[in-house]
Amino acid sequence: MLKGSFEGKIIRVDGFSDEEVTCKLFSNDKLLEEFIAKSSHKPIQLSGNGIFRFVFESASLSRSISLKLSLFQDDGAQWLPLLDSNDFIETLPEETSAPRFLIVLCKSKALHIIEESGEISEDSSLSVSESEEIMPEIKLCDDFRDEPLPSQEIHEISQMSETIDNQCNTQEFLESLESEFLDQSSIREEEHHEISEMDTSERLHKIWEPEISALNESQDRQSFELFKDPPNFKQMLDNLNIKYQQVCKLQEIQAARVAEYDMKFVKMFENHRDLVKRSKEREDSLIELVNEKEKEVHLAQEEILRLRSENSKLELENKTLKVHSESLLKEIETVNPAPLLKEVAFLRKNIAELEKILANSYSKEFYEAKLVEKDQIITSIHRQLRNRPCESDTRESQNSSISIIDELDESVRFHAKSLNLLEPLIRDKEQMYIYGHRKLSLMLFNGNLMCRIGGTFKPFKEYMENYVLDTSVVRPLKKRFTLEQNIDKEYDFDHFKEAQTKSKQAAKPSRNVHIKRRTRS
Repeated sequence: MLKGSFEGKIIRVDGFSDEEVTCKLFSNDKLLEEFIAKSSHKPIQLSGNGIFRFVFESASLSRSISLKLSLFQDDGAQWLPLLDSNDFIETLPEETSAPRFLIVLCKSKALHIIEESGEISEDSSLSVSESEEIMPEIKLCDDFRDEPLPSQEIHEISQMSETIDNQCNTQEFLESLESEFLDQSSIREEEHHEISEMDTSERLHKIWEPEISALNESQDRQSFELFKDPPNFKQMLDNLNIKYQQVCKLQEIQAARVAEYDMKFVKMFENHRDLVKRSKEREDSLIELVNEKEKEVHLAQEEILRLRSENSKLELENKTLKVHSESLLKEIETVNPAPLLKEVAFLRKNIAELEKILANSYSKEFYEAKLVEKDQIITSIHRQLRNRPCESDTRESQNSSISIIDELDESVRFHAKSLNLLEPLIRDKEQMYIYGHRKLSLMLFNGNLMCRIGGTFKPFKEYMENYVLDTSVVRPLKKRFTLEQNIDKEYDFDHFKEAQTKSKQAAKPSRNVHIKRRTRS
């Protein structure tokens, strides 16, 4: 694995309706891996500076994307779009639409491969078994070495390696060479002796004799040089002991280094396991965050749909209102306002006349004061009439009728005050009274004021509460109209005139009665 590579994992794929979606990963148009995207949890190793191409295929759809690893600067999750054509992207998009896939990437660092090489000198002619005993040269990557080795240790290691390389000069090696040489010389002597004993021709003997003599001379010379100086076995044993001690020391240093490297490897393994655990937790948190964001997006989409439906309804209402407004404008354009203006002018003229009449008429307080004065005069006349003796039966009948009318008037005034009537009760003829625009037939029965309704009598209070006070009373004299008060509303001018004339006619008989009473006195 290369240093600084990425480890990725595909979490989700959107935009494919089929369940099985296969993913193919190409590096420089070479297929690296092929797996099922929605069910595979295998991490993907991404390394190198080439172009990586992800191809997602289903039964009905095929999409792809091409990119470089240089786009990813930090660890994290990234949505990548899936395109139909021209799938190479140079920058990471901020927003993507379906079809798309979510990939989580994290940077990973791997160790360099440990290189082993056992170098043997060309001069040494060791066997395979002896060469395997030599310690191989171990080269470790720079990640394991925190501090450089001291120069003294380097010198000791180099000396020990030289001693190991030169261990071919031991006594055992010399003895083996000597025995081998003696065996070869004895074999050659035996062969030469056999050749000499054979019955051969003189010609062959003349040909081989100089060569055999030269060979014998060389063998004698080599054996003489070999055994000229006898070997010093004690010195050789001391040298072997020294070399053995050096090898033991080298093995101790090697064991210490191996233990140190084992501790460092354990620490690195624990750190890597913690890193994997943190990356797993971060991946889970990112998945939860993605799910929350998807829920928020779903709610936002529902809100957008609701607002769109409301907007469509409002647009329809706006269109209908525009149609109605256009139709009304057309009707207004077609309407002739001349007769309406004439009616408005006529109403304004009538209102001006009514305002003049109402300005000259008396107020309610003035009429009430007049009625109080008249009542005082009537009561005084009644007292005088009671004090006088009766002149005739007709006079007595008149006095009795007058006394009944007086009692009726007092009862009417009492009930009017108790009911807080808005308008005064005005007597029209004998037992007939006027209240607003109504005529009431009243009489006293066993001290109770009764009102006649058709052929029956009901108490005056009950009649007023149930039939009269619940309805509005027409008061034409207090009505004030101006041009600003609802001129366009329906107004019954004839009804107003009729009520005004009735009120005037009802006021006249009372004055005549008073005049008659004055003549009687």
